[in-house]
Amino acid sequence: MLTKVAFISLLIFATVSSGLAGQNETETNIEGIWKGPLKIGQSEQRFILYLTMDSDGTMKATIDSPDEGVKGIAVEDVKYEKDVLVLEIEKTKNYKGKLSRDGLRIEGKLTTSRMQIPLTLERTDEAYPSTRPQDPKKPYPYITEEVVFANKVAKVKLAGTLTIPKGKGPFPSALLISGTGPHDRNSAMMDHRPFLVLADHLTRMGIVVLRYDDRGTGYSTGLFSKATTTDFAEDAIAGIAYLRSRTDIDHDLIGLVGHSEGSVVAAMVAARLQNIAYVVMLSGMGISGDMTLIRQTESIAKASGIDKEIVGANISLQKKIYAVLKNNSDHQTLEKKLRTIYRSQASALGQGINEEMELRIQEHISQVTTPWFLYFVNYDPQSDLAKVKCPMFILFGEKDLQTPPQFHIPPIKRTLRSNGTSQTAVKIMPGLNHLFQNAETGLISEYNKISETISPSVLQLIGEWILGQSRRAYN
Repeated sequence: MLTKVAFISLLIFATVSSGLAGQNETETNIEGIWKGPLKIGQSEQRFILYLTMDSDGTMKATIDSPDEGVKGIAVEDVKYEKDVLVLEIEKTKNYKGKLSRDGLRIEGKLTTSRMQIPLTLERTDEAYPSTRPQDPKKPYPYITEEVVFANKVAKVKLAGTLTIPKGKGPFPSALLISGTGPHDRNSAMMDHRPFLVLADHLTRMGIVVLRYDDRGTGYSTGLFSKATTTDFAEDAIAGIAYLRSRTDIDHDLIGLVGHSEGSVVAAMVAARLQNIAYVVMLSGMGISGDMTLIRQTESIAKASGIDKEIVGANISLQKKIYAVLKNNSDHQTLEKKLRTIYRSQASALGQGINEEMELRIQEHISQVTTPWFLYFVNYDPQSDLAKVKCPMFILFGEKDLQTPPQFHIPPIKRTLRSNGTSQTAVKIMPGLNHLFQNAETGLISEYNKISETISPSVLQLIGEWILGQSRRAYN
């Protein structure tokens, strides 16, 4: 899923911080889990607060912001007196709320340097749903193996799950590749486990599936924060090598299924290896990384009803930042130029350049100068798509706001036509979002509210297309 540094100016100058805080004093017991929706414009994010009491009476708290992919944020200062809870947040941010008489709600506001956001928290026994309707239930009608394979060059061990149909092989197989950010083998996000659901469906159709924890995630070794998209391609190549080592897998029918940035990784692998049977690109990329982020910003902003002037200012800032990232390789020069841009933006918005602002600026400089971000902004998927010769199935959701199909499909089609890629199929699924859920708006904040993990029609299409490649290979 691609959400890196969208709305940069909003994140710096008008956000809820992701470094949240806490300390203590109690009268009514408010220990437990509290959750509520944080509404910013027309978007909505879950805010989950965990309150506990030490043996010495000190109250502690942590916060999850799962829709931003952040969990377990330590709260440094919590105060609770006369049914009023105060969380001090990073100097200029705080939450203040009052416990209702029935003890079931805390009604208050989250205050930042630029806005106050109403936030009502309610008691809950469960922070996250334990299962979704499409999660498969044991016993499975297929064989499951826990496996480990190695990227020997990077000295990384990748742990995963292999699901194998019962019966006589060898079987066609699929390697699943997750999108942006550290994901476990189920590609868990927003309380959904899409790769668990996809692997289950494909295996029931007679396809071996390998899914694995990204490096530095789950049971896999390595350091995710230092890796780039091309490093993830090397990990996927190691997965292909593992599949080729097995006798129950047809070595002529090993393919790749990638979601979002994972589809970029799939194209990279297919461009490098000549013996990939097929590639399935789900919510993929056909334009450069910097333009992908800009188009994502435009689409999400429009769907969220954000003022056009704010969006225009944000995109202008993004373009300035990306221009620096694309034309400077020296880290010291990068930092200096980026700091000048951020300070100028802060001044234009009437923000003082104080210590707290400098900390925010440094935080965002650190985000956009990671190895992954620098590589991604400079990467153009056309360079790899032009080298792919195997059959490809390219699937988008009509309401995808993160990789909107109207921007990505035309260049993908042009490139694949020009290089003579055979058996290419492109399909836009009506009413579906970036995760291929039936959606109303396509906004990220909607993902976790939808009980469906992946549209059954999409699951069936992917399986049938893969089996179609198998039948073609045998004929």
